[in-house]
Amino acid sequence: GESPRFDAKNNNLDRAESTVQTIAKLNCNSEYDSVKLRRVENTDDDQETIGYWGALRFIHATGQLQDLAVIVIAGFTAIFVYYIISYAMPRFLNEGYCTNEKVTLKQSCTFHKSVLFELGVISLFEPLGVIVAVVLMEIIGRKKTFQISVILLQIALTALYFCVNKTYSFIFFTASKFFAAQIGFIPFILSSEYFPTEVRSFVLSGGVAFQRIGACIGIACSEFVFNINPRLVLLLTQVGGAVISICLCVLRKETVGTHIE
Repeated sequence: GESPRFDAKNNNLDRAESTVQTIAKLNCNSEYDSVKLRRVENTDDDQETIGYWGALRFIHATGQLQDLAVIVIAGFTAIFVYYIISYAMPRFLNEGYCTNEKVTLKQSCTFHKSVLFELGVISLFEPLGVIVAVVLMEIIGRKKTFQISVILLQIALTALYFCVNKTYSFIFFTASKFFAAQIGFIPFILSSEYFPTEVRSFVLSGGVAFQRIGACIGIACSEFVFNINPRLVLLLTQVGGAVISICLCVLRKETVGTHIE
């Protein structure tokens, strides 16, 4: 079905109301059946919040500019970390990084079947990581879940500095993608719960825009830095993890169990 906002905008209030009641029921709201929608005409004051500058003025008036900046930076860095790992990992598994042998361009673009199989298996752990994160968020909170994911990602990456056999490399890269997939959802989860409905779409769209920029930069850095020294890829990723940790510490509230406006 369509979203409640879409149905309400298209004068289908009954279906929008039914959808909202279902959402409230799934969120364990005992008074879900008493949720009612009503049409409110926009006033001149409401019109001021429409558009980018209006949204920024609204966020500034509510004292959330710091939260906006922190979430955007965390989202940008999270996707940067995700993509720099994703694009370097095939070369790590295929070429290794504990040898002084020169790898030609053709060799770096040709992958053994066993490496392709390993990459397929590793990719299966990404959705699993997201599912685990969603469960943990409801138990220990959003901030703590992301903080734990960053810490465990840093540990997995640290283990990769040492020359280990391919089995251990496979295990640690699997762990890295497992946790990197979790932190990639930082802007989507926090933006939806930190900001009221009036500016939520603006914050989410801005976060996605910066994530796309982070993805492009992460891909370029992965290729460039790996050719200089593969371990620099790990170092760059860990610096990104440190930035995310700082951002999570700066965020001023925990949204689990709170009322969303």
